[in-house]
Amino acid sequence: MRRACNYAVNKEDMMKYVFFGVGLPAVGPLPPNMPAFNPEVNPYAYDSEKARALLAEAGYPNRFDCVLWTMESGSFRLVAEATVEYLRQAGVRARMVMYDPATYWDKFDEYLTADGREFPTKEGVFDMYLGGWTGGEMAHEFLDPLFRGGSYSNSSFYDN
Repeated sequence: MRRACNYAVNKEDMMKYVFFGVGLPAVGPLPPNMPAFNPEVNPYAYDSEKARALLAEAGYPNRFDCVLWTMESGSFRLVAEATVEYLRQAGVRARMVMYDPATYWDKFDEYLTADGREFPTKEGVFDMYLGGWTGGEMAHEFLDPLFRGGSYSNSSFYDN
């Protein structure tokens, strides 16, 4: 499902039209100026048909419904609106739920304990969210909070 959604979103066009050509689409969790950045990582190219095929393979040949959280402000709203449309074209119907910036991140706290045992996705609260991340000066400062199971900043609830 994550791969399908990655293929469904045209990140190049989003950078061009939403961000007016300023910046680069992310190809991983590390920025290109970090020494640990791997330029060999292949980004997900926009491919709506491949997204549809992966959704069908996952058991959703006609449509998949989900909830996307975002903030009402600035680029978050614009990115969310574009993402919802790209997903729709691939067969994913995302219901966008917006919060004001003052309460957005607090909404995560309602469902996540300090040890990371309670996840919003387990309660069906949201399936996707838009967020921003400013790591640190070392790869560890980017990766550990985002990907370590039980980390309070692991809002994607990745755990391997």
